[in-house]
Amino acid sequence: MEMKQRRKIGDIASCEGVGGSGGNESGIDRFSDLPDQVAHHILSFLALPDLSRVCCVSKRCGELCISAPSLNFDEFSSDSMSTCSGRLKLLTYLERFLFRRGDNKIQSFRVRWESHSMDVDATPCICDNECYRLSTWIQNAVRCNVEVLDLKITLYNTELVFSPSCVFLCAPLKSLVVDMNYTVLRTPSSAFSSNLKYLQLTNVYIEDEEFFKWISCSCKCIGDLHLSVLGIENVTIFRSSLERFSLICGPRDDMCHLNISSEKLVDIDLYWTFDSPSNKSLTIDAPNLKCFKWIGNLMKYPNLGKLECLETVAFYLKPEVEDLNKVHEVLWSLRRAPALLLNEVVIKLC
Repeated sequence: MEMKQRRKIGDIASCEGVGGSGGNESGIDRFSDLPDQVAHHILSFLALPDLSRVCCVSKRCGELCISAPSLNFDEFSSDSMSTCSGRLKLLTYLERFLFRRGDNKIQSFRVRWESHSMDVDATPCICDNECYRLSTWIQNAVRCNVEVLDLKITLYNTELVFSPSCVFLCAPLKSLVVDMNYTVLRTPSSAFSSNLKYLQLTNVYIEDEEFFKWISCSCKCIGDLHLSVLGIENVTIFRSSLERFSLICGPRDDMCHLNISSEKLVDIDLYWTFDSPSNKSLTIDAPNLKCFKWIGNLMKYPNLGKLECLETVAFYLKPEVEDLNKVHEVLWSLRRAPALLLNEVVIKLC
């Protein structure tokens, strides 16, 4: 759960040069005596301007703030984001903060950023170089051996193609969430073995199908995989460590074939809708699957394999009358599930 206690960043200009003890000089500084781990946990609740103020209290506080392993670049005020000058000040402040941190380890880095929305006929503004500056933040996190990276970046200029593919070459990285439109993810080198355990990709374009081969061959620890991607027709994943898988794919997407196999897979969540089932296929090899949720259309070639361990199944499909045999075939594959939820369309067809 995200930490709601974090205060929003206010006017970024007011943050610079603000310091001083701000307290009773005769008071006892209990914070500086805390172990680093406890102090860092407390500091993780602060927005960056407040963190900079704490940094000015004492040398010890400054060291704690600069070495804080959890960074949250989010919840920026509208005053800071609405104008070009405000955004420039904010970017400059954030880059100064990263520069002061140096190579101190970043355990968790969370970024929420929305590019400046301009009228179509408006003159290009200084915000056009934001993509480059955002990429330097990500490269900095990779250099500082980030373990948890959460990126949600909204772009409005289709000419600004943003590619954070360098994150896949970060050996300590264990969790990666990427939600970026107009973003192309290129396949990493197959020679690199990733330690990713959690991967969630949303609104990104996959350059080619080799990306999923890289997941199958190089992500030996992957346990959670969640996809809502574009530009790909075939998704094939054979990874024995995979435990949870989800897919969101709409009729405007290009995907035609899904083939997933894992002995440890216990949870599948599919949302797959399309206009024509003729060129769609689904193949699942998950003998230990326990929870299966499927929303969308029924394709021409569903192959669910042997599902002997099912506990909960929820099917909300939109089959046609001519799909009756396929519906019976699918339901027969699910006969061992003690809990079966079906929508009204499927029930009436049967």
